[in-house]
Amino acid sequence: MREALVHGGDPEPEGMGVDAVARSYKVRTPELVEFSFPLAGVAARALAWAIDLVVTAVLLFLVLLLGILATLLLGLAGLPGVSLAFVWVAGFLVLFGYPILCEWALGGRTVGKWALGLRVMDVTGLPAGFVAIAVRNLVRLVDVLPGAYLVGGIAALWDPHNRRLGDLAAGTIVLRAGGTRTLPRGGATPPAVLEALRADLGARGRVGRRLGREERDLVLELALRRDELALATRLALFREMAEHLGRRLELARDLHTSDENLVLGLATLLSDRLAERAQGLPRPL
Repeated sequence: MREALVHGGDPEPEGMGVDAVARSYKVRTPELVEFSFPLAGVAARALAWAIDLVVTAVLLFLVLLLGILATLLLGLAGLPGVSLAFVWVAGFLVLFGYPILCEWALGGRTVGKWALGLRVMDVTGLPAGFVAIAVRNLVRLVDVLPGAYLVGGIAALWDPHNRRLGDLAAGTIVLRAGGTRTLPRGGATPPAVLEALRADLGARGRVGRRLGREERDLVLELALRRDELALATRLALFREMAEHLGRRLELARDLHTSDENLVLGLATLLSDRLAERAQGLPRPL
């Protein structure tokens, strides 16, 4: 559904060391909006893993305490084997369930990744889905071999985007929080118009709900190609688009702006919404 032209690892400026330049991962969407995310380094990922290891150890200790308590209680009832089964099952769920559930529920973060400002995303720059998160964590069994993440560490050092085998298998990548976007050309809309549109559209919610994919693409494409159009064609297309959007979105009639500024303002709001989706931020409404 969503194809993207993806490339990463900006070329290193001449005369600068690896640590002196921030490598980035770039995604260009079909709507011609480009996002750039800083890559998570191997050292930062290792430190995040160490923090998660401590969290996992604490959880396993709690499981062990519950197992001991269950053994005492069930032993009196003649069922000591049940508590042993509980410890094994609960321990397995902690080891593999903790990272999967955290990354799925917290937008690609575990406690360690949250502390280091890292996030798991898919290679298109969108939040990773549950299946991808599960795959990358199950392949961890291979990445940890023969110990201390040796296989995964070598893979991350070899891959230009610092991906371990689990990331390669799941189509995911670990990025630092933040990122920038490049808006379509011609998208400079007066701030007052943007504020009026945000207020009228319920902070961008109505744009996503009422416009279809083709309509959103047309808005962004028109904003992108504004400067390439002859004046008469430009005025006619923006007038037609503004009238269509006014009907589809039930825009207020007192926005006091031109057809062109109205369309460019909506293109800016759509780009903002794409940026929120790409960074895994909660979407309003």
